[in-house]
Amino acid sequence: MRRIGIALCAAALVTGVSTVQANASAEPGATSAAPECRNWRPMNTDDDTGTVTKAGYMKKDPYNDCARAGYVNVGTRLYYWCFTFNAYGHAWTYARVAGTGNEGWLPEGYLSDGGSTVNCGWLPAAPKLPASLMQQR
Repeated sequence: MRRIGIALCAAALVTGVSTVQANASAEPGATSAAPECRNWRPMNTDDDTGTVTKAGYMKKDPYNDCARAGYVNVGTRLYYWCFTFNAYGHAWTYARVAGTGNEGWLPEGYLSDGGSTVNCGWLPAAPKLPASLMQQR
């Protein structure tokens, strides 16, 4: 437990508390610094499905400012892989369009049931912490 607390404190120090507060609601139509877009493709760890309730673009990373991965219409059936929270605290699900090879990230508000319930396990934009901070004391 102490390890997690140290990691969270270090992450706040690395990213800067004022930066976190300033960007907390910045994602929709954000004009601040763009997130790191790395074409993050997680492992498929969920066997659940859902449908699109709001048409829009799937993204190559869990941020609105990242590259488009394809367009989905209302009613499109998806196979969920997993979800993550981006640096703004918004939940995104990685999914594949049924009957195709098209896959990408969609925000939870675009999905019939809020998306996947299986966490992808890590956030690619999270700061890398020095090994000395990860040691248990």
